[in-house]
Amino acid sequence: MAVIGELVYQLTARQHGLVARWQIVVDDASAAWLKNEVRCGRLEIVLRGVYRVKGCPPSWEQSVLARVLAAGADAAASHYTAAALRAVPGFPRSGRIHVSRPAKRSRDSQRPGLHESLYLPEHHITTVRGIPTTVPERLVFDLAPRIGAERLMRVFNDVLSLDLMTIGSMEVLFAETARRGRWGSAIMRKVLSTNGEGYVPTESELEDLVDRVLDAAGLPRPSRQKAVGGTTAPIGRVDFVYSRPPLVIEADSKSYHKTWSVTEADQRRTLLLIAAGFQVIRVNWRQLTTEPELFVAAVRALLTAAA
Repeated sequence: MAVIGELVYQLTARQHGLVARWQIVVDDASAAWLKNEVRCGRLEIVLRGVYRVKGCPPSWEQSVLARVLAAGADAAASHYTAAALRAVPGFPRSGRIHVSRPAKRSRDSQRPGLHESLYLPEHHITTVRGIPTTVPERLVFDLAPRIGAERLMRVFNDVLSLDLMTIGSMEVLFAETARRGRWGSAIMRKVLSTNGEGYVPTESELEDLVDRVLDAAGLPRPSRQKAVGGTTAPIGRVDFVYSRPPLVIEADSKSYHKTWSVTEADQRRTLLLIAAGFQVIRVNWRQLTTEPELFVAAVRALLTAAA
């Protein structure tokens, strides 16, 4: 019991004096310990399944974390609350606390301020002041349909000026999150089209975007930056490769800024890959951010045919 207590109170020290039942109870012994701590008054109930160390001073951050912990292990502060946590101008630390989690359709799904998402992967969540919080790109996307185009443009530029994201990172999240008809996609695309015109991504940003689009579509992730051999001449390292079927994906970061020599080299490389038995899909940043479904359909068709 002493070991349980030590671990739990170390956890509360990092969590604004809070702990959730799902973080403690793993067996009968830990359940009994929690019940005893509440009965003795060392822990007090804040929300259903969330406890605070007796005497710990309340704070806004504590209230936010309590809501997040009450929503479950995969929840995060989001929307207006995520913006307030990151000190984005125009979002005060007051009003309703907003929390997002993957859709569960449980009894508390209708609780005010609780948002259930069909797509909230782990990499859309980070930690701010000890509180699980949606990443800046996701909070902008979540706010898009709720605050109007003019204010969204201001928020977009504020988050950029605070160095919380880049146009490239926002494009990556949008491409993996947006779906035709998903609330907010149209207005977010308009903002990105206005602000991102002429943007030239780095090779790593483009490769990350390929990974994210494939993940969001539920497709297996290919090997990245792998050397492949040829039959008539050496080929070298390719951006992405599947072994079955032999499929290479080349992420072309220079599509709009090529010289003829680079174009000719790319064409020769494609011929070498085909001669070695590979199918080849070439894709660029603008295709992935404007028509990701076309790229996904091509990859899926080839993988399905091989299966």
